[in-house]
Amino acid sequence: MRVGAFLGDPAHRIRFVYLPPHTSWLNQVEIWFGTLSRLVLKRGDHASATALRHQVLAFIAHYNRALAKPIKWTYTGRVTPTEQAAAPAPPVQAQAA
Repeated sequence: MRVGAFLGDPAHRIRFVYLPPHTSWLNQVEIWFGTLSRLVLKRGDHASATALRHQVLAFIAHYNRALAKPIKWTYTGRVTPTEQAAAPAPPVQAQAA
């Protein structure tokens, strides 16, 4: 069986999704959830769902106030044909006679 056929088999319980390489924002989301898990979920003593909710919300407020920094993106992206067609045409400069 080919790898593509194996991974695309709808009988699998797990669905494989291929993402384009410019989806690096997902890495930032995974890092944030890893931090939440490490600092709040695994170390916490959660007496109830309400207590857990309050601890998570308190962590989010603390993180936004003290730890969050803007992400400096370096990927400039590729212009797709659809985006290129929708972009305004550059202005035409008059030529001197």
